[in-house]
Parts: sequence; C-alpha cells; structure tokens
Amino acid sequence: MRLKESDISIPVADWLESGGFTVYSEVPVPYCYSIADLVGKNQSIIRIVELKTSWSDKLFRQCYEKLIITHDVWAASITRPKKSTLNKFMKFNIGMLFVGPNNKIEIIAFPVQEAFNSINYYTNKMLDILQRISPSKDGGKPCTLGNGPAQECEKMINAYKILHPSATWKEIFNNVPNYYSSPQSMCAAIRNVAERRNYRDRIHHCPEKRAYVGKS
Repeated sequence: MRLKESDISIPVADWLESGGFTVYSEVPVPYCYSIADLVGKNQSIIRIVELKTSWSDKLFRQCYEKLIITHDVWAASITRPKKSTLNKFMKFNIGMLFVGPNNKIEIIAFPVQEAFNSINYYTNKMLDILQRISPSKDGGKPCTLGNGPAQECEKMINAYKILHPSATWKEIFNNVPNYYSSPQSMCAAIRNVAERRNYRDRIHHCPEKRAYVGKS
C-alpha cells in the first residue's frame, strides 16, 4: 500500500515530542496563507515540519515560506533526497528528515542552530495561534476542492458563532486561530469563501450555466 503524508505524521510528531515539543497539526501560518503540517512548541521556540512522500519543489517552497516564522523548519519524507536536493535544502538552512522502515526517524541535515531562539513579530503571532488550539498529531491532510486554510478557518468561525452568536468580528479574530492581518481582512476573506461556494452551488444545479462556463 502506498504511503500518504498523513501516514508519517504520527512518527514525526513523536520525534517532535521526544525533543520536548508540544505538537499541533494543520496550523494556519500567519501571512503565508497556508497550513503547516506539524508545529512543535517548546516555550517560545517553534519548530515547523512539512510532510511529503517525496522531495519536490513544492516541499521546498512550503518550507522556505515558513522561514519567516522560525528558522527551525524541517522537511520530512519517506524517500532519501538526491545530492542536488540535499544541497538546495541545506543552502537555505532547512532541516531534513527521512522516515524509514518501522517509522524510524533519521536526521539527514540540521537547520541553522544559532537562529533557533530568534523571535520576531510573526513568531509571536504563531505563538498566539497555538495558545488557542489543542495539540494534535494528525497532520499532512490532502487539499481538495472547497478545502483549504480559508475554508478551515470558516468552519472554526461557524463553530465559534454557534457558542457566541453575538460575537463581533474583532472578538472572532482574537479567539479563532487565523492568519489574517485584521478583523476586517478576516471578514472580507470569509465572506468571499461563502460567495464562491454559493456560486459553485448555483452552477452545479443549473445545467445551462455549467454548459456556458465549460465553453472555451
């Protein structure tokens, strides 16, 4: 059976815990408009791990963009990297993990050590998010149509509004994990998600419109 990203989430999460980190999964990343597969927190230190079944440019980009949060960023895969891939990840100080047989974790390369304790604005935003969510090891979930960071945020907002029906956007912004810069940008983005979903639903139930949209 072919392994998926989610299949290696538990062993990598266990590796994080063995290093003293509390583990969170599928965490919205501030200002990156993306989700981190696994995030470990040890006091004010943040360690991010992206999961993939193979080494790819997509995996590199996912790790690279998260260097704005912390320099303790890692990539994990069930395959060993080529020398050119190893050099590329090491050049940008991205740690590399190999998940081998029996889920044994092997460290292929370390990220830059001296930057581990650097704290910046984005690090603090991530720490704020982690304070509002529960630990989890269930990372590496696939993205499908209608699913993604904004959609996941919308689900959390809807759940929060059920418990707090009179909540303002400022209150929601402060209490629901998100990567938006302000309550206003959160409100606009979530409304846009709802509008796109309503549009897809109208197209789905209208054959004439589906035929029109499908024309080149």
